[in-house]
Amino acid sequence: MAKYILTTLLILCLSSFLLAETNAKLTKLEIVDSEECIFIGKSIIIGNGNNEAGALWGKCWEDGTFETLEKQKGKLLDGVYSDLTYGVKEDGTFTYMVGMFMKKGALVPKGFTSYKIPVGKMVKACIYGEEAQIHSNAETIINTELKEKGYKADNFMAKVYTCEGFATPKSEGKTLVTIDFCCGVTKSD
Repeated sequence: MAKYILTTLLILCLSSFLLAETNAKLTKLEIVDSEECIFIGKSIIIGNGNNEAGALWGKCWEDGTFETLEKQKGKLLDGVYSDLTYGVKEDGTFTYMVGMFMKKGALVPKGFTSYKIPVGKMVKACIYGEEAQIHSNAETIINTELKEKGYKADNFMAKVYTCEGFATPKSEGKTLVTIDFCCGVTKSD
C-alpha cells in the first residue's frame, strides 16, 4: 500500500511539473509582407550533440562581428543584434547564425556568411517572460498562434534582441525580458 501511495504521489508531482504553465507570454503577433533583405553574420551547424550557440555569440563579441557590420551604416536594416536559424535537415541539424539584418546590396565581409530573407509573408512576434522560458517555448507559442490564423512557419526563424525589450532590462538586473521573433510563413494547407 505504501508503495502504491508513493508511486501515486510521484506521478502527481511529475504531472504537475510537466503541466506547469510557462511564464513566457505572446504579447504581439502580426503577419506582414517582408521586404527584400539579407542577414549577415557568422554561422555554425547545430545538432547531433553540437550546441555551441553561446560560444558563437562569444566569438562574435570578441572578434568585432557587430562593429564590422555597423560600418555599413547606410545598409543597416534595424541595427539590432540577432540570431537566425534555417535549413533544418532530416538528421535534425540546422544552420545557426549570429549577426544583423541588412538592406539589399549590403556587402558580406570576408569570413562572414549570409542568408537572403525571401520576399513574402513574415510573422513578427514579441514574447515576454524569463529568458530561458522564452527560448524553451517560443516555437510552440508562435506555431500555435500561427495555426489558429491559418499559417505555418517556413524557411527561417530569427530572434531579435532589442535594447528596449532585452538589453536594458538585463542591464538593470531584471529577470523578465521581451524577445522579438520573425519568421517566414506560408498559408496552411
